[in-house]
Amino acid sequence: MRHLSGWAQFDGQVNRLALDLAKPDGIVVTRSLSRLPRDLLRVPLLKDTLSEDFVFYYEHNEDRLSLTGSLRRIAYEHDLNWSDRLLQEVLDQPAEIAFWRDAKGAAEYTLTVITRDTLARLVQEAATFALKDKQLTRAGEIAVGGDSVPLLVLSYGRDRNLLIASRGNRVAILSDPGMLLASPNKVDDKAATVLARLLSANANDQGLLRREFSLDNADLDHRLVVSARFLSFGYQRFFPAVEALRFDFGRGQWSTAVRLASGTSLQPAASSRALPAGPAACAWLPAALPANLIPASAQGAPTSLPRLAGTAAACWYDESSLHTPLFVAELAAEADAVTDKALGELYAWMVKGTRVDDVSRQGTVQWQNQTPARYGPYGGDGQPAYYKPTFARKGRLLLFSPDDQLVGRALDVLERRYPSIADAMPVRQGSVPLATFTPAAMASLSRAAVFEVLDNQAALHDAAETHLVPRLEALAKYPAYRLMLPASGTNGGWQKVNWEALAANP
Repeated sequence: MRHLSGWAQFDGQVNRLALDLAKPDGIVVTRSLSRLPRDLLRVPLLKDTLSEDFVFYYEHNEDRLSLTGSLRRIAYEHDLNWSDRLLQEVLDQPAEIAFWRDAKGAAEYTLTVITRDTLARLVQEAATFALKDKQLTRAGEIAVGGDSVPLLVLSYGRDRNLLIASRGNRVAILSDPGMLLASPNKVDDKAATVLARLLSANANDQGLLRREFSLDNADLDHRLVVSARFLSFGYQRFFPAVEALRFDFGRGQWSTAVRLASGTSLQPAASSRALPAGPAACAWLPAALPANLIPASAQGAPTSLPRLAGTAAACWYDESSLHTPLFVAELAAEADAVTDKALGELYAWMVKGTRVDDVSRQGTVQWQNQTPARYGPYGGDGQPAYYKPTFARKGRLLLFSPDDQLVGRALDVLERRYPSIADAMPVRQGSVPLATFTPAAMASLSRAAVFEVLDNQAALHDAAETHLVPRLEALAKYPAYRLMLPASGTNGGWQKVNWEALAANP
């Protein structure tokens, strides 16, 4: 088993992630995986901003070339009638591909399920000579409906392994054996139960992963669903009402939907009154301060947190930076001295630094520290860089940003010195905003963020100038968009998202 670089790897990083095969971070349901990239390019914005390599990814991907070579060798050495187009045929078939995050947050681990008689027969044929092949290993078995189903590990490329199982006309392929195995011939019972259901002949069991995202059996070419767990980079507990985002493709068109938790109330956002006009991007989400935000052992933290109401917003502005957005939320009740004491304690506990005292503003309660920063709008000239993360309350509205200038602008907006998003982007009655973005400002913000990081890396800087900048310039030509949801009181489940092009920037 030398080609597996030691079975100990399956008791390592993959298993420590404690992946739950019944709860993926996202799923792709498609009639043909190989056609998906081309169909994505039917969206004009993506067509202009994605490279040709994206379209031909499956043809030129290093893993695919290694896997194709391995399959050819196996077919030749064991005198098998396997077509050279075997992998292409697999990619052209209907499939479900569920994915999970790795430790860095990338969609690294996948489980592909295919219903295909020919492929199932080939997998079952491979099981008969697994012990005789240097790249195939029989790694145990699982019970499925009274049958004993062998688990095969196929090694290809450098330290790349697939775990494959087949029963009847069903085939399951795991991108890493550690998703199921902890050591040789040791199968995780919980993961095995999920895999057995996916390999079952029972249609209800086969729909296990689709039901996790409440997907119906709509007649579509592709469905891409991504959970809020994946999109939020670990912050979903601040907005538990949003559960997933879905993109559907059928009849030559894409559509978008968002899944909301049961009982979610969608109301026009009071936060829009505080948001300066002209953002690169904004998102509005029902937000809450989680009860377990502060550990019981925390020193100096408030003993209770104020409740939030309505919809909170996060906005990015190209005059600031990608990592210093402006957050605006609304208190559920009018603030008093007790509320401000709790907010001040929360800020002092979460933001460490040197206290800045000259932040008084009429009618506003404000907290501000100065903290060292590696990157940001206050450095870049070789001098020490600093943030002034600022937290403010004006009436029932709460404002926070690592960039104090954004909080200052928001307060100016509330005092009617400058226009707000609500002024520039009035919302029709019966709808509420989910997001808005201005491609030109997004391109400027992205370019600044990339070249700030690559400032001292000449080779990568030149590559970004050659390949990235033209894509950003193409992006900048598009108008601003906003994504709208119906304001229908108490809702839940999947809600259609309407995309609206705006004549002027919000």
